[in-house]
Amino acid sequence: HYQDFGDIEDTAVLLLHGAFSSSHSYYFWANELTKENFRVIVPDLPFFGLSNGYDDNIASLERSEKVISQLLSHLNIQVVHIAGHALGGKIALYYATENLNSVLSLTIIDTVYPGQYLKSEIGFDSFIHTGVLNSTLSFLTPKFLVSSILKSAYGNVETVSEDTVQRYHDLLRKQHSKSSLTKKVIVYNESIDDLIDRFSTLEVPIFIFWGEND
Repeated sequence: HYQDFGDIEDTAVLLLHGAFSSSHSYYFWANELTKENFRVIVPDLPFFGLSNGYDDNIASLERSEKVISQLLSHLNIQVVHIAGHALGGKIALYYATENLNSVLSLTIIDTVYPGQYLKSEIGFDSFIHTGVLNSTLSFLTPKFLVSSILKSAYGNVETVSEDTVQRYHDLLRKQHSKSSLTKKVIVYNESIDDLIDRFSTLEVPIFIFWGEND
């Protein structure tokens, strides 16, 4: 599943969402960027949003890169600005370094850094990689938990509207999401140092956003 905003003749921007999110989280960005004469492509990555996963229930950076490549080829997009948040940032970096001649710029927001998975605090990222979120949301999907996790991830909790919570809740409760969350083997977090080393292969503008707030 993907959404396509703007004029097909304009320069394309590809926006990649984070874990347990979807293309729907980029409505505001898409609307603003189209005003600046950009075409905006926002896919639901495999296993997330309205997209299905793989039969063997294994997700990887390589597979996500192939999905994006096939999507852009289908849309006849030759070059693209690419941006990603969290998990989407890892995939954006991987894609950019695998497709050096088709990326105009790379923007990553709150994504890879050395020692990322050595954090002791229990937050949104920790839930994902310890499996707590997988098992809890897959079977129970309590709306209050979805709301709590979103508020811990958003820099400005006032922007976490009831509609936003409901959207996340509904998408997580989709039958294929519930089955895939418990079976999926997450390998996105492998070789963090290798991912960081990939920056040196890029000769395009790179924008890295990090701060106290996600």
